[in-house]
Amino acid sequence: MTKIAVEYQNYQQSQLMNQLAAYAHEGEYRGQTSSATYSEIRSRIEAMDLLPGSHILDAGCGNGSFSLPLASHFPYFIKGIDLGERLIDTANKLALEADLGERAQFFTGDFANPLLYTELFNAVLCIGSLYWGQPLAIILDIWHRTTRPGGQLLLFSNLAYGTLSADEQEAIGETRFFPALTVAHELSQHGWALCEWSDATATYIAWLQRFCDKMEALSAELHLEMGTDRASKLIRRFTTYLTLAKKQAVRRIILRAEHV
Repeated sequence: MTKIAVEYQNYQQSQLMNQLAAYAHEGEYRGQTSSATYSEIRSRIEAMDLLPGSHILDAGCGNGSFSLPLASHFPYFIKGIDLGERLIDTANKLALEADLGERAQFFTGDFANPLLYTELFNAVLCIGSLYWGQPLAIILDIWHRTTRPGGQLLLFSNLAYGTLSADEQEAIGETRFFPALTVAHELSQHGWALCEWSDATATYIAWLQRFCDKMEALSAELHLEMGTDRASKLIRRFTTYLTLAKKQAVRRIILRAEHV
């Protein structure tokens, strides 16, 4: 497993990180550390107007915090893929507990690996999972080849609209933000036609502000749980995320695209 996957998995299983995320989401918390909310995702899925029995891929599904309520609400089959083995174990356990084992299934793997795809999907979701330097062109091509014509892609991603300084890049560590123009170009090059490109930076800033405020209040507890070095880096990282968003160097984009 990659360093990033281990780090994210540890965050998902940290009681304090879950407490921070729950506070930042103000009632929209379903176990996710992502800034995305289920209501935002559900409204986009409704707009897709998929047929009952459609198959959806959740790429970077984590602990199933979005896939499971989607499978409960919609008559679709959902397959989740994530690098975090413990997260996948949790997702499958929760699916069985909710009697969703037949319609929501989760597997460990790298969604950039074309060998993992053995079926065709009607839609692909990727919610906040394209930050670690993955090969964007390859992934968009894989998703195009594994969706049916007319299938749709829903992507929530923080995109670069400016250049980060060396200090800012150091502060955010392994995080990488694709340039917005690159994403738009690669979508068109790999058979995706844009249906929506929404700027949701204002809600992202509000989420980050609450997250950072609570993180400051819990600073002592974070240092105890994670150790001084990890906690200090975490606080610096999220503070930098907030700074970048406030100056519009990084914007939170919600996009939908159709397989053409």
